[in-house]
Amino acid sequence: MKTKKSLFPALLGIAICICSSTPTGAKSQPKTESSKVGEKQDSEAAIDRILAGLEASINQGDAKSSAGFWTSDAIFIDENGNEIVGKPAIEERFQEIFKSRGQKTLSLHPESITFPATNLALLLGSVSRREDDLELPVSRFSMSLVKQNNEWRICQASERQENKLRAADHLKALECLIGSWQIENAKVPTELQFSWAEGGNFIQSKCSSGKAGEEQRIDKQIIGWDPRTNSIVSWHFNSGGGYGYAKWSKDGDSWILDFAGVAADGTSSKASNKFTCKNKNEFSWQSSKQEQDGNALPDSEILIAKRIK
Repeated sequence: MKTKKSLFPALLGIAICICSSTPTGAKSQPKTESSKVGEKQDSEAAIDRILAGLEASINQGDAKSSAGFWTSDAIFIDENGNEIVGKPAIEERFQEIFKSRGQKTLSLHPESITFPATNLALLLGSVSRREDDLELPVSRFSMSLVKQNNEWRICQASERQENKLRAADHLKALECLIGSWQIENAKVPTELQFSWAEGGNFIQSKCSSGKAGEEQRIDKQIIGWDPRTNSIVSWHFNSGGGYGYAKWSKDGDSWILDFAGVAADGTSSKASNKFTCKNKNEFSWQSSKQEQDGNALPDSEILIAKRIK
C-alpha cells in the first residue's frame, strides 16, 4: 500500500478502472428497451445519492462516513500520481485532510456519466470551494463506480487540480464597489470611483474631496490579491505624499482592513477600517483603533456612501 503526501485538496476523482467483473450464473432473459432505460435511470439516481452523501460527509468532516462510499480495495490517484489504496488508507487520508484544511465547504459537480456495463459507471465532474458568495473552482475528477450486491461504490478515482485562480477570481467579492459613489455625510463634498484595472487583476479607486473652488485632495488606492498570505490587500497613496498598506479579512458581512501608513512628514499611523457593502447602492465605512505615532485617536464617525452610477 502506498500512502502519499497529496493534499487531496478537494476531493476525488476517478479514472477508468476495470474494478467490476461480470457475475457468473444462469443466462438471463434479454431486456426490453424500456427496462434498460428504467435501469439506467435508477443507476443514475443511485450514483447521484452517492455523490450527495459523499459531499455531505466531507463537509461534516466525517472521515469514516466519507470512506464508506468506497470499495474495500478502492484506489485514489492524486494530482501528483500518488496512490492511496484500500478503504482504511482512504479513511486515514480523509482524517488528515480534515485536520489541515479547516472549515471549507466543497461541492461536487457531476458533468457526465456513462455505463460501459450494467454494473460499471464512469463519471466526470469538478469540485468547487465556497467562499462567501463565490463558488471557486478547485479540481476536476474522473470516477469509476462498481455495482456490488446491488449497491454502487467508488472503486477508483483520480484528480487533477484546476488551473490556479487569478487574482480577479478572488476580487469578485468586491465587485459591488465598481462604479461612482458620493459620501453622504462627509464634512466636505467627497466622491469615490472604483474601476477594474486593465487585465482585471486589480481594482483601482480614486477619492476626491474638497469644496468647490478649492484645491481638491486626491487619495488613490489599488486593491489586489496576495498569494503568499491568501488575502486581499491594498496600497494607498495621497496627494500630500503619504502612503499606506492594508490587509483585508472577512468578518461576517463586513471587511476589516488592518491599515498601516506613513505621512509625508514621517508620522506613522495605524487603524482598523471596517467596510460593509449593505446592498448594490450603499456601503458604510468606519475607522477605529486609530493611532498616530503610537498615540490613540478616537474612532471616526460611520460614513455612508451612496451610488451615483
